Order: sequence, then structure tokens, then C-alpha cells
Amino acid sequence: MKSLLTLIILLSLSRYAIADVKEFVEPKVDGYRMDSCLSFSKDCIKPAAMQWCRNHGFSKAIYWETSTDGVGHISPTIMLNSKEICRKAYCHAFNTIVCYKEKNRQ
Repeated sequence: MKSLLTLIILLSLSRYAIADVKEFVEPKVDGYRMDSCLSFSKDCIKPAAMQWCRNHGFSKAIYWETSTDGVGHISPTIMLNSKEICRKAYCHAFNTIVCYKEKNRQ
């Protein structure tokens, strides 16, 4: 985790930054926490993180964390593609997604 934080800082704060990096903490869609799957039990974790980043103008996700216990019964989640809402204990959400895109060099 420490090396990831160092990488993010170096990529985004350097005077000669070569990339745009942004961290989304507890990403939300329509007021709900984003589920870790794009559709119910399909395209989970990496595909969902990658889609989130593409939807926000980035080329890919370089880091993500999901809840270790289901949060759906406490805070309902929503699936990015299907827009299904999950209110069950087995539903997981993203805690953070870090997105990346290379800057245009001039």
C-alpha cells in the first residue's frame, strides 16, 4: 500500500507529470455505493473498476479495494451496468478505485 501511495503521488504531483491519477473513495452511482459487480454476480471487481474509470474519462483502474464484508444490508449497492440495487448482506461495494490515464506530451 505504501508503494502505491508513493506511485500515485509521483505520477500526479510531479512538475513533469506523465499521467493523471485520481482516487475515488466510496464511489457512488445515483446516491448508492457502487457494487463490485457490473451486473448481478457477473463481471465483478476488476471489470467493474475498469468500467468505472472509463466512464470517468480515464483509461484504466490501477488499484481498487472492496469491502471485506457485505455492506448491502447497511448501505445498498448499485450495479454499474444493470442498475440493479442490492440490499443483501452478501453485496460488496468498492471502498476505493484509483484511475489512470496518460497525459498528452507536448
